[in-house]
Amino acid sequence: MKKILLIPSQSFPIPAVKGGAVETLLTQLIEENEKNKRAQLFVVSKDDEEAKKFKFDYSKIFYFNKKSSSFGFSVICFFRKLIFNRLTRRIFKKAKYGFRELNYFGYRCAKIAKKIKPDIVVSESYDHVHRLWPLVKLVGKDNFYYHLHYTKQEVLDVRKMMPNTIAISEFVLDNWAKDKTIGGRNVVLYNGIDLASFDCKLSADDISLLRKSFSLNDSDFVVLFTGRLRPHKGVLELLRAFNNIESNDIKLILAGDFLSESKEHNIDESEFENKCLEIISHNKNIIRTGNVDYKEINKLYFLSDIQIIPSMWEEGAGLVAIEGMASGLPLIITNSGGMPEYTGKECAIILERDSNLINNISESILKLYSNKELREKMSQAVRNRSKLFSKEHYYQQYMNILLGEDEKGAK
Repeated sequence: MKKILLIPSQSFPIPAVKGGAVETLLTQLIEENEKNKRAQLFVVSKDDEEAKKFKFDYSKIFYFNKKSSSFGFSVICFFRKLIFNRLTRRIFKKAKYGFRELNYFGYRCAKIAKKIKPDIVVSESYDHVHRLWPLVKLVGKDNFYYHLHYTKQEVLDVRKMMPNTIAISEFVLDNWAKDKTIGGRNVVLYNGIDLASFDCKLSADDISLLRKSFSLNDSDFVVLFTGRLRPHKGVLELLRAFNNIESNDIKLILAGDFLSESKEHNIDESEFENKCLEIISHNKNIIRTGNVDYKEINKLYFLSDIQIIPSMWEEGAGLVAIEGMASGLPLIITNSGGMPEYTGKECAIILERDSNLINNISESILKLYSNKELREKMSQAVRNRSKLFSKEHYYQQYMNILLGEDEKGAK
């Protein structure tokens, strides 16, 4: 049985007890591997007491504490960055990261890899991929994969060192693998979710009770946004568009936290947050839920009529679109990155990110609100298309790629 080492970012723990899209995907991989037993998985995770309670037969999770770095190692890293990286940046002027940056995370991953001797290593995050060069040396270029979960422009020194790429959409892959002379394997693997969790089996009475818990009437038309409340997610544009809608029968549910509330990063987005909160506080038809546990998020889909994903950046392809499709919700999205690849034209109203976007969002919401026949047609289309994105298919194709059993790719 092959040993596969998975190295995600250290934003959230695994299993995904604190959420996170990549963490959710990896948790699903672990769970599916417990059933199918195609490989022995090893995962490096952010330290978390709740996550440590889970036990698996075919997966071992190494929990990493950033504070555990020794003083001596910190001194070594400091001088390496101060002297060695500055020197190599002058020699290799096109190198984005110096020659090879060393930090404690990369050091610990290398120690783990030497201990378990993996056959294959997958970097599930761009943030530290350039720090994992010792693992490339350990397993060889052919057995090291870089899994691109979001759009990144090509960085040649990284690609040459780590040429095998798994991308979540054609758009993501095209942006990363532009130089076709570089060897390696580049494939597209579309994301997958637990479709059954988003297939509503509630009765009309149950849905009515669920709506009442959010102070919604049965007659209300509910627009759903789920995700982190960040500028690049188009939240302010959505709020401004919704403010233009005068009907009291149309409600907007905002599920997610602002950056200041999640306390993930030391970034000041107060101006953006204040603008959003100003609109929310003066519009009684906007309902904020805050962060919702992933195990409970499907309930928001069950009580909603449509979903909106107004991304302003090049969205690689988030999981929320698949969740909405699995729930039968017609979509309004922006022409962003790989999103249209996932939804297709029959499942979504696709809007350009131009000066008319705010008005077009308002008009698209009103169009679906007033056209039940169109909603029903789109609802059937999204349910059919969602079958392409099951967690079972995702697991099998993921393993096929790594184990060399699917030379044609994974779409």
